[in-house]
Amino acid sequence: MKALLVGMLLLPGASLAAEQALDPFVVQLDLRESIADLPSRSISLTAALDEALEQNLDLALARADEQIAREGHYVANAALYPALEVGLFARRLDGQVQGSFGNLRDVTYSTYTGGVALVYRANIPARLKQGFAERQKVQATHLDRLDTEQRLLLRVVELYQDLLLAGVAVQITGDVVTGSEQFLRVARARTEGGLALGADVARAEAKLAADRQAFIQARNLMVNSSTRLAVVLRRDVDTILLPAESRLARASYTPASAQDPQARPDVQAADRRAAAADRFVSSARWELYAPELQAQVTHLQIGDAPEDLNGRDERAGLLLWNLSPAVVGQLRQRRAEKHGAGLQLARLTERAAGEIRRAEADLAAADDRIPLAGQGLGAATDALRLSEARFRAGTAIALEVLDAQDVLAQARFNLAQAIVEFNSAQARLLAASGTIERASFLPASGP
Repeated sequence: MKALLVGMLLLPGASLAAEQALDPFVVQLDLRESIADLPSRSISLTAALDEALEQNLDLALARADEQIAREGHYVANAALYPALEVGLFARRLDGQVQGSFGNLRDVTYSTYTGGVALVYRANIPARLKQGFAERQKVQATHLDRLDTEQRLLLRVVELYQDLLLAGVAVQITGDVVTGSEQFLRVARARTEGGLALGADVARAEAKLAADRQAFIQARNLMVNSSTRLAVVLRRDVDTILLPAESRLARASYTPASAQDPQARPDVQAADRRAAAADRFVSSARWELYAPELQAQVTHLQIGDAPEDLNGRDERAGLLLWNLSPAVVGQLRQRRAEKHGAGLQLARLTERAAGEIRRAEADLAAADDRIPLAGQGLGAATDALRLSEARFRAGTAIALEVLDAQDVLAQARFNLAQAIVEFNSAQARLLAASGTIERASFLPASGP
């Protein structure tokens, strides 16, 4: 979007009264007249952040994934506890049966059984290791949620800065149109008085037409910027969001306390998943080598009529080794998952280190650009003042004034873009360091 705005403002037409002076580090912003015909609503950065944290679906999905992982941890732990089984059984047999030694005879009888059993089946070492692994997965999904939250905060900050920049473009192009209309009136008056050529009027008219087109493009970019932010906030996209700030200035967000890739939630989540994969390997190994304990204590009521049942207690125990190929294959699968988790951790750590370094470089470059853009704005303002004075005195042609107007409009936008880049670069450094949070963007006076 920013590159398109730059190209738009390079179109012929960027006029401003030479008397207007701007603070070299502040761009005033007032869009009420520029989009008065559109439904709009103002919003501050902190309000946008709060809405995103509450409404955004990506964050809601991350919270759901964390809850799913917690339930999986509960299931893994529950496998270590015995189960209570309750049952009723009824059977009617009428015909031949075969005894233990092969003899046959006709029988007729009924069997009624009811009872309760306390049953325990578990490979205890394997289940313990699996429970530890599931706990690591819970921690990983919690860190995933924090990572999603941090990425969401960065996204909202960048979209809000884009909205500010689009608003500046609307304001500059609106001022350009006003200045071009004034210049056209001056050119016509000078031509009617015989002080200028008719070509000056033609140039001024062509410039005004181009400036009005640039204003339309700027308004469209404002709508697009608002729509992107509204989608993230789940707001009505038909209502234009306007920045509540009355000026665009250098922000001073809470600086990152440390530029350590290990502090990032996504890297920490990958580390937890690597630990979980190691636990799953251990669980699969115990599944293969350790026996499963099966124990059961049962109390039955059995008889040949429902009204005549007698009690019976049963106790049984069994150790069972499962040496099937499926268990061996599961162990191999877990080892492959552990290798993949280690590679993912290494990849994320390296990527985080690169993002931190780039964010630091971007912030330093953006900081250097602001004073240079301020100097450029001051020089462009002086140049336009001189050109307009020379034009009124008849010692300069219209083309010189038009060029000076274009340079001034571009200088104003360059300053706004430099400020937005500086503010966004601060947020990117906080995100790259894993220290970005809502409190980082609170105004100095409080929320």
